[in-house]
Amino acid sequence: MSDHLLVELRRLQTENRELREALRINGRHARRIRRAHDCALLLAQWHIAYLPTTREFAAQNGMAQRQWQNAIALLRLARVVALSWNWRAHDLPTISSRLDDAAVAANASPESFFANGSVHMRR
Repeated sequence: MSDHLLVELRRLQTENRELREALRINGRHARRIRRAHDCALLLAQWHIAYLPTTREFAAQNGMAQRQWQNAIALLRLARVVALSWNWRAHDLPTISSRLDDAAVAANASPESFFANGSVHMRR
């Protein structure tokens, strides 16, 4: 009887581990990071095309304020945009690879993502 319970316990532990991993991949924060990644790439394309990347310009082109804030937070986490709004990278391949790394870091540590956002994003 106890062997059966140990086997069941191991199975449930494995299932819980898989569910926690799925939650990390498909959870609300992960979806926020994926959308922020897409918006950050759009802002990077605007920057490369010498278009403004301000919140006002983004709003005029259909990007919501929260999307813009999340994109800027991810760009800051990727060290592409400095706190003084200066862009540190000016080519799309570099920006894209840094954003990919930052998205992984933001999913692993949500606190680092929110710390790079505006004051209103911080918990």
